[in-house]
Amino acid sequence: MSTFQDKLKKYAELIVKVGVNIQQNQKLMINSTIESAELTRLIVKRAYEVGAGEVVVNWSDDQITRYTYELAPDDYFKTFPKWRKEMMETYAEEGAALISVVSSSPALLKGVDAQRISDNRKASGEALAKFRSYIQSDKISWCVVSAPSKDWATMVFPNEESEEVAVEKLWDAIFKAVRADLDNPVKAWEDHDKKLHEKVDYLNEKRYKSFITVHQGLT
Repeated sequence: MSTFQDKLKKYAELIVKVGVNIQQNQKLMINSTIESAELTRLIVKRAYEVGAGEVVVNWSDDQITRYTYELAPDDYFKTFPKWRKEMMETYAEEGAALISVVSSSPALLKGVDAQRISDNRKASGEALAKFRSYIQSDKISWCVVSAPSKDWATMVFPNEESEEVAVEKLWDAIFKAVRADLDNPVKAWEDHDKKLHEKVDYLNEKRYKSFITVHQGLT
């Protein structure tokens, strides 16, 4: 039976080889919370092992993020750092891949002034419009992956005896969802992708105008 570390290493390999398919000398940007450091380190290690030319990690901390939203001046949320905008655009233009490791609790900003959240989203949206165009048009390879945090895990499994058990159960759910619990997750995804393309080709050849789906027991 695979241990947690075995599955975590398989997950990291899956992210690197299938999620973004890192090529020789390609650069890689990773956005990650510090709570996901163990997985992120494995991603960095595997990326270099398969030939990445440079790996840059942009760390964040949920508690600091919360303090910022609660205590920073209002004007802070109406601007976006020029250096960060230029950095992200430069890496994208150089063909860098992007991995975002998501672990924050959905309730992280609960109770925060909604105007601050709105101002921040507007400022970042305007500043990163060019960078996001690279993502939306698939000009760069990108992937969003999940890693449990204690806050998130206890929201998903609120009745467990401890935070540790909740985190373990969420990890198990993630490993199963991404096939990291299998002997060869990379091959499993390659086979899955092949089947999906076969079905897509079949449906495209039929040129159906519409689909009608019927579900028993549903209205």
